[in-house]
Amino acid sequence: MAASGCCLSASFGTQYQRLTAGAKMPKCGVGAVASVLAAIFMIGDVRAQPQVEDGGTDYFRRDGNPSVRDRQVERSAELGWRLGGFWLKPQVSLDLGYSDNVAASETDPEASTVYQADVRIDLESNWGRHELHGSLDIPTVNYTSDFSATDVIAELGGRLDIDRGLSVNGGASYGRRTEPYSFLPSGVELSDPLEYDTTGAYVGFAQTFNRVRLAGRASMLERDFHDGELTNGLPFEVDDRDVTQVSYGLRADYAMTARTSLFVSAEANTREHDLVPPAVLVNKDSEGYEVLVGANFDLTHLMSGELGVGYYAQSFDEPGVEEQTGFAARGQIEWYPDELVTVTVGVERAVSEAFAVGARSLVNTDANIGIDYEYRRNIILSVASGYSFEEYGEIDRQDRRWTVYAGGEYEFNRFTSFNARIGHGEQESEGADFGRSYEENVASIGVRLRR
Repeated sequence: MAASGCCLSASFGTQYQRLTAGAKMPKCGVGAVASVLAAIFMIGDVRAQPQVEDGGTDYFRRDGNPSVRDRQVERSAELGWRLGGFWLKPQVSLDLGYSDNVAASETDPEASTVYQADVRIDLESNWGRHELHGSLDIPTVNYTSDFSATDVIAELGGRLDIDRGLSVNGGASYGRRTEPYSFLPSGVELSDPLEYDTTGAYVGFAQTFNRVRLAGRASMLERDFHDGELTNGLPFEVDDRDVTQVSYGLRADYAMTARTSLFVSAEANTREHDLVPPAVLVNKDSEGYEVLVGANFDLTHLMSGELGVGYYAQSFDEPGVEEQTGFAARGQIEWYPDELVTVTVGVERAVSEAFAVGARSLVNTDANIGIDYEYRRNIILSVASGYSFEEYGEIDRQDRRWTVYAGGEYEFNRFTSFNARIGHGEQESEGADFGRSYEENVASIGVRLRR
């Protein structure tokens, strides 16, 4: 489900931004994993080893291959106002766009001009040790079809450096968010999009012993949906989707070289819903785990990234429901065919919660690719495409989503940049219990102002 933003017709707009920004959500098949792992041990490490202040080797430093987007972030690192030991960084984005199917309609697509504004404030510490950061993001979208939505997302986090190799971290977040129309069941038409609240918190640690690094994390995420209203005025109740998920994870890395490490990770989760039978027809409460093994690497000037493969299992509290098990994968590779070009490939396969009537879970397989080209130091051109396949448990339904986008960004100066994007997305749902199928074409131009 959409994690942030107000893209109401679909998550395609936010997916474009994620793919073209080289988001760290990867994908790839078993054959690709095998070939990359082989390359890790055959290529070797021909660069100087990264050093730490006391002259030792930092075996887990991975900044030897900055991507096109990494360099863009570095150029804006010193923006903002300095307030004692902090940097205050405000940002305003304004976009004018068009969608030919703003409500993700299956039979009666409605075109609309789209006006978007996003006000964001980041506060970051600039201390020599420890870290504290916070952000407030308020994206707003307005359509000429007489509705609008505003999200509010606040986050606070930090890190406490106990000694040279040990640190603890933690944070909390809250969001009032708007769900895209594309997540609605087939045939359901609402007068306004659904709203929901998210509340989250996490705490973790990281300990490094020369070539070994251990990390752990415990997190909680609560989703609270607000009932909607159908176009005929009747209520549309979604309290059955209110859920609290708690996760616990551990990970161990062993550095083979200063640029390559192997890892094993394990994460357990519990999902508890506010409503259980007889208040609802289906009990969706469950427990599960995921185990991955893989490699993290930064090889020569060719590529960097991380790939992990393993196994997942999710069991349900309701008697007689079959446990979901299968192949799990997660990773991302950045390939640098040229100093000015970054190709990002990602893959993920995992079990997720399903919101369709009668279904408790689905297996989601995602794949994406994005290319960034630094035509000039201040001009970045991008193309991206993504594919997603969802197979539902307990019901006969399979969903396929495909997106393709192209865009560009021109940095007029340190404080002002202009962008333009165009894209196409479609969703196809099949099976006896099929969901919503639709297509959407979008385009936008915008400006971003920073200080």
